[in-house]
Amino acid sequence: MELLLLRQEVHLSRQLDTTAAMAATLTALAHTVTQLKDAVVTKQTLHQTLQTECESPWSVVGENCLLLALGHKMSWAAARQYCSARGGDLVVFPDANTFAEILSYINSVNTENLAVGAWVGGGDEEVEGVWRWITGEAMPRGPPFWGSTNG
Repeated sequence: MELLLLRQEVHLSRQLDTTAAMAATLTALAHTVTQLKDAVVTKQTLHQTLQTECESPWSVVGENCLLLALGHKMSWAAARQYCSARGGDLVVFPDANTFAEILSYINSVNTENLAVGAWVGGGDEEVEGVWRWITGEAMPRGPPFWGSTNG
């Protein structure tokens, strides 16, 4: 009889541990959902703010103010200085959606279908073949950003 009670006590103890772990997981999930909700609200507020802060000649593109200097051919370094002199920097796309928004904007502005070159804020100057954004983050390679990684 004592062995049976001991087994039941062990079983109940395990159930309590499982219940406590589940409660901790649910609490963490609730915290994550709250953070996501706050991030969405912040993103919406940021988007509204950017729309009111982009002044000519800057244009709102997605969540960014973008200045496209068509007709000005320059090196990457010169383009970065050009942007800096106007309070900006070369564009960085954190995701494929931002890339698509900017590419769509360039195509819409380029109504004459000229061969337009545009510099982005990244390169492999520090280590050949290791591509980094000017922010220090790794640049994505391959589709949909740069076509393919093999040329």
